[in-house]
Amino acid sequence: MNNNIIKLICIVLSVATACLSATLTTKFMFSIGTDMGSPLLMAALGLLLDLAKCATPLFVLFLWSQKMRLTSIFALVLSMTLSAVSFSASVAALESGVVANAQNSVSYQRIESQITDYRDQVIELRQLLNANKPLNRSLNLKIPYLKYLPTFSY
Repeated sequence: MNNNIIKLICIVLSVATACLSATLTTKFMFSIGTDMGSPLLMAALGLLLDLAKCATPLFVLFLWSQKMRLTSIFALVLSMTLSAVSFSASVAALESGVVANAQNSVSYQRIESQITDYRDQVIELRQLLNANKPLNRSLNLKIPYLKYLPTFSY
């Protein structure tokens, strides 16, 4: 395969990965900013940090070639730290999207509705049992399965 094609594929993949990472980091920082009251500021900060993450490896190489070893090592540590933060933010953004998708799915809503209905039925049965205790005692009725009904607290 031609070296130019391989270089082009690498460049396209690098740019696509950087764009995806920047998008996920920005979304994550926006959600944090929403909780803090300044979503746009936090989103801009996330985008800026992600762009810095992409640029710092170039500084590492440039500083190393200029024989500025200590500064180059500092830039390398900064680059690694920014990469770790960006990776964590991307994972958190993807995880929150998956959770939100699961909670909004039709089957989740249907199951949640069934659980609520079952809880209401259990509460009604317990209330009915408590209201009829004198009648049950006078008729000497034993209803053994009701003791296995779960109790719910809201």
